[in-house]
Amino acid sequence: MLCVYDGLRRGEVCGLRWSDVDFENRILHIANTRTTAGKEIFQDTAKTSSSNREFVINDEIYNYLKTLRGRQSKNRLFMGGAYSDSGFICCWDNGEPLNVDYVSQAFSKLLKNNGLPHIRFHDLRHSCATNLLKNGVDLKIIQEYLGHSTVATTANFYLHPDLEEKRKATDILSNALRIAK
Repeated sequence: MLCVYDGLRRGEVCGLRWSDVDFENRILHIANTRTTAGKEIFQDTAKTSSSNREFVINDEIYNYLKTLRGRQSKNRLFMGGAYSDSGFICCWDNGEPLNVDYVSQAFSKLLKNNGLPHIRFHDLRHSCATNLLKNGVDLKIIQEYLGHSTVATTANFYLHPDLEEKRKATDILSNALRIAK
């Protein structure tokens, strides 16, 4: 959900901690990442200074996070001392953080099990950006939303207008030219 709604990177989702969530003000802080190199897991600060950003938490994400936090609290009580209180939002029932590669593998399995075409987990960021643009969000805001350092990266690699958007652009130009006559 966090990738679909907020266009987060896989490592950003896996790096989220409960301390990054401000439920009162409905703000999600992106400040850390988790990545892998072979079997080794690295925890670090966000990719770049522009990757360090904040999101307003919408109702769907707010409810999702509240439910998830409640489930983790129940697991903590049930497991007692066997629970690993890692503080990560994305974790196993025992509190251990999810492996970053597992997220991609589980996503592929989810698509396959539901008869959906294969896409990379990272493509959710592209979809988020395209949906924002399609719904009238300014390119500069989309750049900041995705945590890119330049608008060019966002425009050249993340926005994929569909045929309907191209049709709309043609109609706008045609109308403008008719008025100019």
